[in-house]
Amino acid sequence: MATKLQFESQIALYASAGYDGTSFDDTTFNLALVPAPGIGMAEAERAMDAVLADVMKNGIDAEQFDRIKTQIHADNIYAEDSVMGLARRYGEALTTGLKIEDVQAWPAVLDAVTVEDVKAAAIDVLDKRRSVTGWMMPETASDDTTELMQ
Repeated sequence: MATKLQFESQIALYASAGYDGTSFDDTTFNLALVPAPGIGMAEAERAMDAVLADVMKNGIDAEQFDRIKTQIHADNIYAEDSVMGLARRYGEALTTGLKIEDVQAWPAVLDAVTVEDVKAAAIDVLDKRRSVTGWMMPETASDDTTELMQ
């Protein structure tokens, strides 16, 4: 999403997606977008929706998927150099119902995830009927909310 919105179309200055995979209760999947100068909120939201629709229809790029998995593995290796990071990883897991074995098995679980798994999850999670959208704007900013209400 970020690559398409920030670099390819230059609709956004910043775009991100994420969730808390170790929350005790049900969690949320969050999307964030900061439009580029001159891009209205409605236009930015439509562009993000188009990218998400493409992911749900076509899946994600396998090469990019492999790169992201490699990056996550590298982040985990570097985290092992931090006593605090290790304590947090295990502590967070144990307080949310996971076991030590779950933490240790996580790299293999990550390796088992496929592009098809991500597409199926996107279809399930990115259901607009179950979404909430909020716009944060300066008080003096002109907005294009009336465009969405028509």
